[in-house]
Amino acid sequence: MPGAECAKCGYLMRDLGDGTRCPVCARNRRNPSPPDKPVPRARNPRPPSGPVPKPNDEGRRRNLDKILDEVTEMPIGMQPNLLRVLETKKVTRVGGNREIPTNCRVISATNRSLIDLAQNNILREDIYFRLAVFPIDIPPLRERKDDIPLLAKVFLEQLNDENGTAFSWTNEQLKELQTYDWPGNVRELRHAIHRAFIMSDPQTSDVALPNNLESPFSRVNNQAQENQVSAGQTIEEVEKELIHATLDKVQGNKTLAAQMLGISTKTLYNRLNAYGGIGEYK
Repeated sequence: MPGAECAKCGYLMRDLGDGTRCPVCARNRRNPSPPDKPVPRARNPRPPSGPVPKPNDEGRRRNLDKILDEVTEMPIGMQPNLLRVLETKKVTRVGGNREIPTNCRVISATNRSLIDLAQNNILREDIYFRLAVFPIDIPPLRERKDDIPLLAKVFLEQLNDENGTAFSWTNEQLKELQTYDWPGNVRELRHAIHRAFIMSDPQTSDVALPNNLESPFSRVNNQAQENQVSAGQTIEEVEKELIHATLDKVQGNKTLAAQMLGISTKTLYNRLNAYGGIGEYK
């Protein structure tokens, strides 16, 4: 049987007349195949802003600032290790046995005076000269009381932002904060403001300052300064101060005070009669 070839797809089909259609083309029209999706082109990633970070290999480390807070509290036996790191600029990890080069700037801080460091042998002399390349002496808060209102406002604003409150200072409260010496400096001021913030009523905007801002440490330091022996005092004056300080500590208990002083109770009474202070502890 003669056949005809489809002009589109080349399929050989029977010649059934002029109205014959290619079955293959008819099937493709009923179920067209989806067109091929274009292959997406690979885009180059956008370069990051700023300098491209370099990998931290063992030979090159990024420049970082290392802060050694209260460096004078380091035991004297560990200080040679710190000196070796400062001199060689190499560190050894805990449990490791290989030295790693490092390149950093060391910033150390302490709350002790230089006289205290020298007299009490707290810091090795070689480490001090290695660290004190550019010393900065920050005066205590009692010598810069103009900063107290500024610091108090900043600390209170931080607490307001964290807790959604709207407390504010009065001029009288700021002046009251300036009357205290703050032996603990900025840290003591911040904690005192935090304590007052907790004790304040959130329904109001007034900060409830405590009646006494002194901490237990400041009271002990003040008593120690008051009871400190100074040149020019007589033995009787020193003995009188010691007896009164001991009686104040034991709340007037003469038996316990005599035991602490290492004398008999009768001797203690005799001393009080001689110094004219027995009436204070009856």
